[in-house]
Amino acid sequence: MRTIRPTLRPVLAILACCLGLAAARADAETINPVVRFSILGSNFVDVELFQDTAPITVANFLSYVEAGSYSNTFFNRSRNQFQPNDPPYTTSGINILQAGGFTITSTQQGLVVNPVASGSAIPLEVLLPNTAGTIAMARGASPNTATNQWFFNLTDNPSLDPGPLTDGYAVFGRVVSGMSLLYQIADLPTTDWNPALLGVNPADPDYNPDEYPFGYVPMLTFDQQDYFVTIDSIAPVPEPSTLVLAGVGLVAAVAAARRPRRVAR
Repeated sequence: MRTIRPTLRPVLAILACCLGLAAARADAETINPVVRFSILGSNFVDVELFQDTAPITVANFLSYVEAGSYSNTFFNRSRNQFQPNDPPYTTSGINILQAGGFTITSTQQGLVVNPVASGSAIPLEVLLPNTAGTIAMARGASPNTATNQWFFNLTDNPSLDPGPLTDGYAVFGRVVSGMSLLYQIADLPTTDWNPALLGVNPADPDYNPDEYPFGYVPMLTFDQQDYFVTIDSIAPVPEPSTLVLAGVGLVAAVAAARRPRRVAR
């Protein structure tokens, strides 16, 4: 009877683990996709997308992700009543971090802001409450107007759920890691900002807040150009099936390398 070479045992163990993940995936009715938000370099937020309960909204969001539309966007709205170092953030009001609508780049002429190209608006899918740690679609005054902008709920925001005065906002995912980073961003100071009016002092008599399209923008610092909280990219996290294929390929590669070579006579 042949014995398994000791050097192959760890590889086979990895393969067995991968196959187990694949079997679990097959047993489940639906595996929701997970995407990773890369923020300011090496900071990450992972979000599970509720493909099973909000399929239209998730498909719409993923279409922008796959197109790279969210790369180099920035958080353009932070509405909160937090105080620094004051968890667990259970204050009243609407507490959100909004992004997805605008990119920002630095040029020799200054900062350039461009709107993210948006596709068709989608139907409103309101099935889940706007609780802390969820992500939902931003929209206009009418219910079926969401396109590319979204927001994180930093606290429970029941006023964003359907009610007598509102149709609500569509929740389509939840943060599975990185919530502390979002709280840190929410604790940053905010300002009203218009790229066409950089350098205007709000204390100036000519200051008109109605001319500023971005309100409550979280700012890292006020004395540098790179003071916006930017999202470098949003990308899918590989599913377990991808790991299985990688494991099979690894086993095949090791087996081929270990196979004795025939010497030509």
